[in-house]
Amino acid sequence: MVENIQTVGYIRQFNPEGIFSLVPSLVLGPEGLNLPTIVDQLENAMVKVQLIPESSSCDDTKSNIVYLGANLDATSEVVELIAILESDLILLDKDLKTKTYLLKKKVMMIYV
Repeated sequence: MVENIQTVGYIRQFNPEGIFSLVPSLVLGPEGLNLPTIVDQLENAMVKVQLIPESSSCDDTKSNIVYLGANLDATSEVVELIAILESDLILLDKDLKTKTYLLKKKVMMIYV
């Protein structure tokens, strides 16, 4: 469990000073939140920045796990994590095949 973690802003407003105060050697973030000003400030301060590609599928997620493992020197953990993910996906697929789906109702709400 992670405790006492300093916040450095939120999804669209990162605080570069807050990031600098943590003295990171590497900053990881999603590619879709590439805020050029902050990325430039970090890189100008010699902080390595790695932007992780967005994922929209299980294969993308696996690729990101490999990418992170390579950047964090955790290749042995990558193999284990992907095996767990694939096992969970197989279990989920089996579970979904046994479910009975009811017809969905369409609902519309009007606010006046």
